[in-house]
Amino acid sequence: MSSRALRKLQRQRQTELLEEALDSESDEDDEFSSTSGKKVVNVFEILEKENNAINSEAEKSVSEEEQDEPLVEGESPIVSTNKKAKNKKKKKKQQKKKKVTGKRDLDNQSSDNEKLEGLESSKNIDDDIDEIEKAAAELKLKYREQDQVEHVAGVEESATIPLDKELDEKLNKLLGVNISMLNPDLEIRKIFGRIVEKRSVNARHDNLRRKRHVLVQPQEGWPPLVRSGLGMKLTGQSQDLECFFEITQSRAYQEVQETFEYYVQTYDPNNLLMLLRSHPFHIDTLLQVSEIIDQQGDHELSAELVARGLYAFDSILHPRFNLATGATRLPFAIPSNRRLFLCIWRYLQSLQSRGCWRTVFEFCKALLQFDMSDPYAIGTCIDIYALRRREFAWIIDFANYLENSNKISDTPNMLYSSALAMFYVHGDTTDTRASMLAAFERAPYMLSELLDTLNISFTKSSIPSPQDPVQELHSAMYALYAKDSWSDPTVLAFINSILEKETVTLHDVEGQFAELTENLSRRVILLNEQSLRKFLPQRILQGTILSFDPLPPDTYLSESQVFGRDISRRIASFLSDYLSRAREVNENEEEPPAHEFDLPPAEQLLQQIESEVGEESEDGTPVMTRLRSFFGSLFTSTNSETEPAEESTEEMGQGD
Repeated sequence: MSSRALRKLQRQRQTELLEEALDSESDEDDEFSSTSGKKVVNVFEILEKENNAINSEAEKSVSEEEQDEPLVEGESPIVSTNKKAKNKKKKKKQQKKKKVTGKRDLDNQSSDNEKLEGLESSKNIDDDIDEIEKAAAELKLKYREQDQVEHVAGVEESATIPLDKELDEKLNKLLGVNISMLNPDLEIRKIFGRIVEKRSVNARHDNLRRKRHVLVQPQEGWPPLVRSGLGMKLTGQSQDLECFFEITQSRAYQEVQETFEYYVQTYDPNNLLMLLRSHPFHIDTLLQVSEIIDQQGDHELSAELVARGLYAFDSILHPRFNLATGATRLPFAIPSNRRLFLCIWRYLQSLQSRGCWRTVFEFCKALLQFDMSDPYAIGTCIDIYALRRREFAWIIDFANYLENSNKISDTPNMLYSSALAMFYVHGDTTDTRASMLAAFERAPYMLSELLDTLNISFTKSSIPSPQDPVQELHSAMYALYAKDSWSDPTVLAFINSILEKETVTLHDVEGQFAELTENLSRRVILLNEQSLRKFLPQRILQGTILSFDPLPPDTYLSESQVFGRDISRRIASFLSDYLSRAREVNENEEEPPAHEFDLPPAEQLLQQIESEVGEESEDGTPVMTRLRSFFGSLFTSTNSETEPAEESTEEMGQGD
């Protein structure tokens, strides 16, 4: 019997029991009324007799059909059919209308029949359950081998999952940002408690209507942000659910950018202030003016300007832009994306002065997930912020990821910070000592300066010194910025105990770099720490470092590509087209000029460009740089200006 039939039979049994209870109550009421009052003639007595006759004939026919079945003494025949159930219900209704004496006999007989029927139905249900269990056992036995085969196949399939995919999933989980903790006011409120301010009801309603922002909360007094000229588009999505975005700029924004680049070359801060008044949400202008004001000592206003720039980015975030996934990518090679990197970094510097280490830590995770190449070398400092925020479990997990992905050598600071985190979590244990010894032995070049900073002496053996500029920088940066986390008395006692009691084997680690890598150089520029600038390569120190785009990637290293829309390229393109057309006109003339000085000014200019700029240079200076320098000296010279040249300049302005 199927499970559906069993449920149907159970519902039918419950219905019959309910009706039986109702019948018994009605019988008691009838009995009470018959004994207490006069005997009343039943109006439906004739109909009852006729129905009883019909029922007796039906029972007789049923008994004739079941004559072949043996019956137990005192047991009445039971037919579990829907027709029998309907007849029994009808019979119960008719029994209510009989006399009290006859009704009692029929009720007793009906109750006996129902008890026997209940026993038989329960027996049938038990038999059906046994059949179901037997069938299930047969199915289990039948498909046992198939289940084993599928289990083995599943194990093999899970074993074939690429390790890189698992590591990427783990990294995305580690770099997922807690969006609510990007608001430094919440962290300050947790530290110092809620400060109740008396505000008007309208102000509270305004806050309720205010849009929820991700990167920064707008402040009172900021100019309204109508159109910033910025946008964000989704450029691609990988199979690992990585979403790649690009920040776009409108034509009007690009024109403001060109004006900004021109003002930067004039070295006049007043021009930038005028530009900021007319375009209060231009990112590069905000960052440049913020740096100027910070150098003048107004750190609060400087931080406010940076936050305003971050607010401009917050207003254009794509709907798919979700920092909580850990898989949001903004390629650093795109110039417009680099502005968001720099804006977040400047914002972090202002948060550090306020002691908002949790907010700084969350923003660092955002910078790491933007570009996996880590262009700002956040991996060399995020552990320090995590230690200050006591995110010990995260440090240990991140160090394990770096170890499994063979990237721990690029960030030796994680060896030391993870060992320190284990001490804070587990105390002085065997595993903690082993982890600390492993850090000393794998990155011994960082130990000497750290011990000097902590005033700890080690005389058992000599400590290896750094073998290349990268090792020197790691040692100097970690000792400079992580000393507060190592200055706890319990930590100092633990370090002294290891150095005195444990066997520490230290060997030189071979250097691999002749100079700092690009990411580390960019980090030194961003830190703006004078004691670290000595590690920068001379080619960077002697070159031009732009504060609004420090050390662009290799594809944007040439000076002509540093500025957003490349003004020199547009000038060169216009002059090239103009001079080419002028040359074609000259070639169509029947009589060529007798002397070079008789050539038209356009032809003279073209020959001068070809002779002075050329295509190659022995000193390796880019052609566009020399062309730009040539144009600068050409247009600033007042002695050689002619009318055709002025006309060409006017045409260039109209072409823009």
